[in-house]
Order: sequence, then C-alpha cells, then structure tokens
Amino acid sequence: MSRKDNGNKQRPADNPQGQADDRYSTVAGIDLGTTYSCCARWDGRNPDIYQGLDRVAGTSEIRSVVYQEEKGNIVVGKAAYDRYLMDPENGVIEIKREMGKENYRVTIRGKDYTPTEISSMILGKVRDEIYGRYPKGQFGFGGVVVTHPFHFKQPQIEDTRKAAEATGMNILGLVPEPVAAAMAYTLHYLKDHLEPDKPETVLVFDLGGGTFDTTLFELKETRDKLIFKGLSTGGDARLGGMDFNRSLISYVLRKEGLDLAAFTGRDGLRARVRLEHAIEAVKRDLAAMEESFLGVADILPGIHIRRDLKREEFEMVLRGKEGSRNYYDDMLSIILDTCRKAGNPKVDKVLLVGGSTRIPFIKDKLIPQELPDAQIYANISESHAVAMGAAIFAAHKDRRFNYEKEIEMIPPGYAHDFGIRDRSGKFVSIIGNNAPMPAKGSKIFISPEDNTARLSFEVYEREGGWPGDSIEEGTKEGRILRIGKIPIDGLPDHRKGEVEAVVGFTVAGSDRVGVHIDVFHNKSKIKEIDEDIRRSSGNVNREQG
Repeated sequence: MSRKDNGNKQRPADNPQGQADDRYSTVAGIDLGTTYSCCARWDGRNPDIYQGLDRVAGTSEIRSVVYQEEKGNIVVGKAAYDRYLMDPENGVIEIKREMGKENYRVTIRGKDYTPTEISSMILGKVRDEIYGRYPKGQFGFGGVVVTHPFHFKQPQIEDTRKAAEATGMNILGLVPEPVAAAMAYTLHYLKDHLEPDKPETVLVFDLGGGTFDTTLFELKETRDKLIFKGLSTGGDARLGGMDFNRSLISYVLRKEGLDLAAFTGRDGLRARVRLEHAIEAVKRDLAAMEESFLGVADILPGIHIRRDLKREEFEMVLRGKEGSRNYYDDMLSIILDTCRKAGNPKVDKVLLVGGSTRIPFIKDKLIPQELPDAQIYANISESHAVAMGAAIFAAHKDRRFNYEKEIEMIPPGYAHDFGIRDRSGKFVSIIGNNAPMPAKGSKIFISPEDNTARLSFEVYEREGGWPGDSIEEGTKEGRILRIGKIPIDGLPDHRKGEVEAVVGFTVAGSDRVGVHIDVFHNKSKIKEIDEDIRRSSGNVNREQG
C-alpha cells in the first residue's frame, strides 16, 4: 500500500488534525468504471459527489477513455472520446475489461501501454481535476479507496491496486463495487427507516457498462452495533451495457444488409466506432421513449444508415430473439443462483446500481418477475452509488466515519474458484466460489511417473459459476486466469506415486491468496513451501510459462 501523496502538504493552521473532515485533506472514493469514472469525498457527515469532474463535458463522471495526441500529450475524458471517434487508432476505451491479462498491450502511436498504465492515467485525471481546484500544494487526499467489480479475479484486482498506487495517492484499500453501493444504501437508509433488531435483506443489482454483479446482504442494527453481513454473490465479468450496444449493432447491420467485417483498415474501424457512438445515444433515448431515430451519414463512403428503432426491438435483442445472446435469461439465472447460494431468503429490497439499470425492462420486467415482493430502491443515483459508498468506506478505514455504533462488516464469500491445472489441461478446483472467508482447501497430487525431475503447479482462478474446466477454452474467454506457477525441484529418485504433494490454498480476502505445499517421499516430509500469490514473489511468477 502506497503511503505517499505528492500533493498532500502540511495542513493550514485553521484545519487541525483530527477534524472530522478537513477540506484540504479529505478522504475520497473513486469508482473506476469501464465506461465512466467518478469520485466522492467524505464531508464529515455524508459522501459528496464531485460535480463538474469533467470540465469539457460539464458532468460529474469522466469518460474512461484515453487518447494520445500526435505531439505526445495524453488526453482523458470527453475530450479524449471526441478525438477517439475521429481517430480510434490512437485512443483506447473499455480498458477495464483487459485488466489482469499479463501480455495484453495497447499500442498508441508506436508505444505500448499495459492496462494498468492506461487505468492509472484515468485515475490520474480524476486526481488532477480535483487537485486543480485548490492553490498548488495546498490540497491532497488524506486517503483514497478505489472500487472494482466483485467478479474481478485476483490478477485484475492486483492490477487495479497497482494502477491506483501509481498515481501517488495514499491508497487506503480497494472495495468491491456492490459492497460500496450497499454501504451507500446503508447510510442513506439508516437515518430514519431501519428498525432495531429487525434484519433486512437487500440484493444489490449492479449492471454497468462492462460487468454485472449481484450481492445479497443482510443489514441489522442492534443496541450497540450495525451489522453488515454478506450472504452470497453472483455475476458475469463480461455482461454489461457495451455488450447490449454491440448486439444491437449486429441487429441493425443485419437489417440494413451491411457487413462491416468486409471493410478492413482505418475506414472499417472508424465506421464501427461511429456506429457504436450512435447506438449508445439511441439506447439512452429508449430508456425514456418508445422509439428513437438512428442516423449515421456515410458510415462507409456513400452508405448511410437511417432507421427508426423501437424499444420493443431492443428488448427482443436483449432476450436473444434476434440471434444475439439471451441477456435476460442470463441475468435471471444469476439472480436465482445468488439467492439459492444464500438459502433463498425473502428479499426485502433491490438496490439498482450502474447506468444500465435505467433500461426499462430491468426494473419493470426482469426484477419484478423474479422478486415480486421486493421493493426497488432507487433513491440513490445509480451512477454515483458506488463512488459514494467508496467514500464512506474510506472514512471508515481512516476512522473519520463518526457513526455512534460499532460497524461490523462480514463480507460474502469470494466470488471465484481457486485451483490448479492437471496434466490433461483441466482445471481442478481446490476452493469453490462463495466459500466463506477465510477459506481453506487442499488436495493431494502424486508424481505421475518414475523419477519425476520436477513437479510444477500452475495456480488458476476460475470465474465463479462458470462450469467449464478446460484451461485453454477458459483462458480464451477470460473465464480462467493464471495467477502463479510454483516449481518444485530436487526430488529424490522415486517410483511413480511415491512422491506426494499436498497443495493447500488459503483465501483471506480478494487480495490475499496463500499457497502452502507439503511434499512427501514415502510418507516422509521432504519439502515445505509457503508463497503469497498476490506479491508474485519467490517462485510464484505470472510471467514465466
């Protein structure tokens, strides 16, 4: 954890240490989103969204877009998006989806960037926009919490942490997005609604631009405690508003008789980017209207798209009736599975989080169908709830959250499976998803042949709920990520099966994964290995194959 902040100078005398909120050294939460990012500060009593964060757009959210100008300047936000629409080869969007991919690089004007570096540029833009509101050297965040999807795997979380620390801000920690949203709901709702000793079960339905998360938690207030207890999680790291856009694009192209795949190079790329931009605007219109007009002039030289699109058509696409993925059934299945893993409790409220929850069929059809007795709680901005909750969590971490009762947070089980690769290339689970933390598990593996010179264990993390076990297929789809490799050398001469390795995992949190291996020869222990996967130290190496 980084403890430095380049802008955090000595506090002025009229803002002494210990004040609940020092405006020159406040704590804050940053929602690092796939399509948009925003930030909230803790004002001493409540989270407060920074307005006008993107000065060009005049909005409280910054587009998570990076563009590099010809002279080398890096531009982030709406200005970057506007340039990207005209020159997509020199910009990057949706980088959040590539976090955790060890060899992934974005090439802009001949220079390679990692997803971590691009994400750090976005976070740095948030920092600079806020720091720029004060005289130079007089303001610096006292501490920052950054969010990530609950269904991020360990390498993705690690890369998010690295991106945050690279900004030089004092990073207090990371928190899953639905947990942050639940904290925002908790503070907002506690003021005059919750009855002491009467628990309430809440489903956080978090559907953003790139990911879908569900978290079921129980909220209970006793005489001296506020208990926040996670029950279960679900989700899909590749299901979000941008997927809806692309399915709608495929539908439009099919109706228009166009195939952009036939057009390669700069013109084809620019055509797709322009169409995605137009489709996004239409999708927003259809959240409020029954029909919208899609018009793209010269999508390709001499070819125009002019078409009315109805909300009914969009819903047909989302239901998979036009050849696309059936997002409706997929989301419904995730809700069912999340409730099942918690024992199917009665859900009192559903908290909507993420801009894609504004789509009418989400709150008017999908949720009422499965949870007819639950009240949809939309009193907090869908786009701001995560940043607000992160600011609350930052205040809690930095002991600035002056709630009169002790807060007890019991997180839900970890979202993914941990295991290793067997000799056939299959994933072997050692700790299953939704296991309560701290979770422990182990399996015994034997030497496959006489005088095996080396045992090597590749550690993988599989997306929770995905049933596949093929490492090759899972890696291609982003469902399985390798997070480490532990070689064991110096084995004595032995016959097949005489060497045993007991491989154990301990998961204490989203960023704390330990591996313990005991190696036996003829029942006598000959080696003992302890490694911390997150730090990728010693023999654990994500780089080497």
